[in-house]
Amino acid sequence: MADGPRPRVFLSYSRRDDERVNALQAALEQEGIRVWRDVEGIDAGEAWRARITDAVRNCDALVLAVTARSIRRDEVLNEVALAGEFHKPILPAFLDTVDTGIPDELRGVLSRLNRAELHKDFAAGVNLLVRSIRTHAAQHVPGRDTRTGFESLQRMGAAGVEALTTEYETALAAGRVDGATLVSLGQCHLFLGRYREAREVLRRAVATDPTSAPAAYTLAIAIVGGRRPRALRMSAAEEIARLLEKAVRLDPEPAHFEYLAALVKVDYYEGHGLLVPEPSVETLLARASAKKLDRGELARIFDAVEVDEGMWARIAIDA
Repeated sequence: MADGPRPRVFLSYSRRDDERVNALQAALEQEGIRVWRDVEGIDAGEAWRARITDAVRNCDALVLAVTARSIRRDEVLNEVALAGEFHKPILPAFLDTVDTGIPDELRGVLSRLNRAELHKDFAAGVNLLVRSIRTHAAQHVPGRDTRTGFESLQRMGAAGVEALTTEYETALAAGRVDGATLVSLGQCHLFLGRYREAREVLRRAVATDPTSAPAAYTLAIAIVGGRRPRALRMSAAEEIARLLEKAVRLDPEPAHFEYLAALVKVDYYEGHGLLVPEPSVETLLARASAKKLDRGELARIFDAVEVDEGMWARIAIDA
């Protein structure tokens, strides 16, 4: 298994191919690929449709398990269309020889020369698929609209961020209520210093997608709301700790979740002379130092959390 962040894929398939799809999922997970798969079914209702939309948007790539059954499944066509809308790579994994009956929507996707043909050689097909997934994962930041990366927002300036805010609000008004859109809108409000609006939107994001680490983390920033952590009430400091612990459970790889947790604990608990609850600041810093640091997220924290230079030095970040 390769070191580094684990890529995430959305697995689109027909439930009637479960046995072979199970084998594909197991092979990908053995290679360190995180697989999101619809195991409840589209009949679970609108909430589940929103979860599928969010899962496609949050993935590095969509893996299409190609069989004679799957290419005729409306839900598969919808998932492929979503991947196209979100500019996600679509990687066919052929579990059958499929030459006829291909819908027009899939002809371009299935006509690629470099195809993972697992039905001919499963191991070789998986290896090709894993290489493609890792290549695409290296070019994407999962779960994030790149326009709301902190550096991108800085380049836009206030007027550009206002326009982007309107775009997200229009999408939500039109019924596209998914966690990623809500997080992006919350990030715009944060950048503009609208902390109350950011908190409202991000609480909706957490409720809409309880599995979103970015939603929990960004809400934690919004709760600080441009103040020093020591100015918070204890209930707010405790909520921030819970949100960041949740973010780490959902996605243990980013460093910034634990750096923010350490920053809040240093300023709030140590600043008030209180006993610091576990995990300790030292434990958080040790964990974070072993992980990948996203400087853009560090800048987002620096912009929204008021601390002095000595406090940044305390947590050993070269800000």
